[in-house]
Amino acid sequence: MKPFCSISIPRMVRKLLVVLMLPVCLLSCKKYLEEKPDKSLVLITSLDDIQKLLDRFDVMTSGGTSGLIELVADDYYLTDQIIGRLPQNERSNYLWDPTAQYANGWIGSYSSPVYYSNVILNQMPKITINANEHERYDHLKGAALFFRAWAFFHVAQLYCQPYDASVLQSPGIVLRLTDAILDKSERATIAQTYDQIMKDFAEAAKLLPENSDYQTRPTKAAAFGAMARASLAMRKYEDAGRFADSCLKRNANLIDYNSLDTTAAVPIERFNKETVFYSILSLQVAIIKDYARIDTNLAGSYAADDLRRGVYLNKRTDNSWEYNGSYEGSSFRLLFNGIATDEMYLIKAEAAARAGNTQKSMDVLNALLSYRWVTGTWQNRTAGSPSEAVDMILEERRKELLFRGLRWTDLRRLNLEGRNFELKRNYNGQEYLLKAGDQRWVMLVPDVVIKLSGIPQNPR
Repeated sequence: MKPFCSISIPRMVRKLLVVLMLPVCLLSCKKYLEEKPDKSLVLITSLDDIQKLLDRFDVMTSGGTSGLIELVADDYYLTDQIIGRLPQNERSNYLWDPTAQYANGWIGSYSSPVYYSNVILNQMPKITINANEHERYDHLKGAALFFRAWAFFHVAQLYCQPYDASVLQSPGIVLRLTDAILDKSERATIAQTYDQIMKDFAEAAKLLPENSDYQTRPTKAAAFGAMARASLAMRKYEDAGRFADSCLKRNANLIDYNSLDTTAAVPIERFNKETVFYSILSLQVAIIKDYARIDTNLAGSYAADDLRRGVYLNKRTDNSWEYNGSYEGSSFRLLFNGIATDEMYLIKAEAAARAGNTQKSMDVLNALLSYRWVTGTWQNRTAGSPSEAVDMILEERRKELLFRGLRWTDLRRLNLEGRNFELKRNYNGQEYLLKAGDQRWVMLVPDVVIKLSGIPQNPR
């Protein structure tokens, strides 16, 4: 399929990509730091070359969001047997060990989508185009900006404190805006980090096309959806609602879950009509279907006529539940974290409730949930106050968007509002806690990054 196509890149360039920004491999790292890359080896001479590079799904999309963001969240648990079999770095992160690190959570985003996007953005001005190619040129530039911002945003959810006025001058992420891999690495502030993310998304929204034949290629709707997600993380609820509405004006399609076969191995197809932009989390052993067990309280929270339990969850022979509802739509245990219309409905509803418009928030929520209930059983929800509406929407948000890479960000922002979520794990008879306000809500920057760059580490 075309959106998953690849571009032939010389062996030396692939070698460089391994050591971009901050190397994954430490062996011979001094050699790579001293060696100037030959940019002529990146064969971008036409708009077709840029499109092929953007369509490298393995580096532009699947590498943009680390599965670590789901591994550390609370929609699931693991048995002692499974925990004991995990790779050490996954086990320590699952248990929120104070020393836990996960190198690829940081490096993967910089070495793939960020670098590729910067190569494109820095070389595009050098390309000679025909008079009839200006629109396509803008579309491709918008896509590169989108992918860079998408990667930056998800790195920030792991390695920055949650966005709040009190921490805006605290360390954010490294904002790599060129393909010069030998440039000094410095952490921007949190304010600068989010300013750049929103700037890239906003410019992308101006440049991207209204429609695309492939959901792996971002559109205006995808950019507005990404801005809605980022604004929600920043607790800028009015902006979040406005951007979600801009996305929904372009695609407000919903799947009637009555039409889905809950007995199918994969109930929801890939590239379904709710998908605005297709993206997946990087694969983590702990969260694959065969191992992760859905939180018991979450599994029990679905009403009898709520079709989502049958679509999203599958009951195992030991009476535990596994997740089966990824919009990724394959049997490969991959998890969708892209932009979909159901998320936009929930953001729009929450924004309305937080603005004090209870009726509007319920209208939007009911529009979504009516597609999730057994035909003939749905009764519209009502709320007596904006705060009651917010609580109801947040409850439905968790039930609708589990395993989308969103829960961790939600927990962090909601703890800033005093909800005081405390997460618990159990392993070999010992309880592990992650309390609200703990420094472990921010991941440690990998040691390899600290050693090579000298940037400050997150506190413990």
